[in-house]
Amino acid sequence: MDPSSSAPDLHLDVAATRRPVEAVTLWITGGKWALHQCVNAGQPCGDDLKMHRGHQAEISLLDFVLLLLSSWCPRGVLMVSSWCPRGVHMVSLSKIVILNSQTNTLASDVSQPPRAEQPGQLLGAFDEKAYLAGKQLKPGDDPYRDHAFNLQESDRLGAERAIRDTRHYRCASLNYDTDLPSTSIIITFHNEARSTLLRTIKSVLMRSPPSLIQEIILIDDFSSDPEDCQLLSQIPKVRCLRNARREGLIRSRVRGANTASASILTFLDSHCEVNADWLQPMIQRVKEECAVQCSDNSSARPSPARPGPTRPGPTWDHTRVVSPIIDVISLDNFAYLAASADLRGGFDWSLHFKWEQIPIEQKMARSDPTQAIRTPVIAGGIFVMDKSWFNHLGQYDTHMDIWGGENFGQLTDDLESEE
Repeated sequence: MDPSSSAPDLHLDVAATRRPVEAVTLWITGGKWALHQCVNAGQPCGDDLKMHRGHQAEISLLDFVLLLLSSWCPRGVLMVSSWCPRGVHMVSLSKIVILNSQTNTLASDVSQPPRAEQPGQLLGAFDEKAYLAGKQLKPGDDPYRDHAFNLQESDRLGAERAIRDTRHYRCASLNYDTDLPSTSIIITFHNEARSTLLRTIKSVLMRSPPSLIQEIILIDDFSSDPEDCQLLSQIPKVRCLRNARREGLIRSRVRGANTASASILTFLDSHCEVNADWLQPMIQRVKEECAVQCSDNSSARPSPARPGPTRPGPTWDHTRVVSPIIDVISLDNFAYLAASADLRGGFDWSLHFKWEQIPIEQKMARSDPTQAIRTPVIAGGIFVMDKSWFNHLGQYDTHMDIWGGENFGQLTDDLESEE
């Protein structure tokens, strides 16, 4: 079929390729070519395709010709009537959109439904409606006064909602070990809004494999209402410990870590929502065996004064502190916004944490967009690490009050272990 044909419509259907492709359709609209509905087992066909917002994107005829020329095919030249088994390497990535062929919506916009549970199984005897109704914003009250976010909108959303999967499409195709260790999830709170706190807990329970959740440890840092802790303890796998006085974030986290029964610790903020498959890649990263006696990770060599912890079985690179991509939730309307994946943590001379783009040479060297990014500092609020390594580093500095220095506390401990 000749691409220069003046026919109003040009259709290209793929039926017999070595990859499970459902359909690919090309057509002419207003003198431009458009790529539509490319589904490869729920993912884009091309290795380099990127998803962008919108229901239809068009590319110019010149871009389409470049697309064909840049494609690889074992037969040499890719004709319009054929399709390369490896997919297509796009030229104008910013102009391409991938649609789900069944729902006619962007694959990246598909909301993640809650994990199937029997009625009452997820929260057990916990009465969600009564818990949320116990503290409601009164008419005329400032919704931003107590929490610096729109409490009225948070209460309207309730304790659960569907959010779109913002990951790079390759993440969905990754496989993880079936014998990953379970983790203790530690969440500290002080006078947290009930809707945001319960939404945090439910998102963990709904979007995590049950086998990986050893327990969810809530540390109530002497909130005004002790009933919060008592009620939340009714949720299966949830333990709530209440401080006898205000201790602050650091000492509360240390208490949670000391009482944790799992070998892996996961720290979360009290007002966040986890996304699809959020936990497996981080635990997988901690569990991975050291390559060439951990030669790629100098922090795995403990100092003589502080010998490293030992553990039976395979040699884990237990020195890894793993933090996910942290998306953004609007404080005004609670819209879930995707964050850039090409960031690392940094700080200025006043020791204020900040996000920064990874250097261009590091970005160009990354052959796999799912590859981990090494960073000197993490945000501090959400991360996973081996409990024995956390203890070996001296845990947190318990002389730190409230919050704001926890990420640097981990940095200085890690640097000390390398001396």
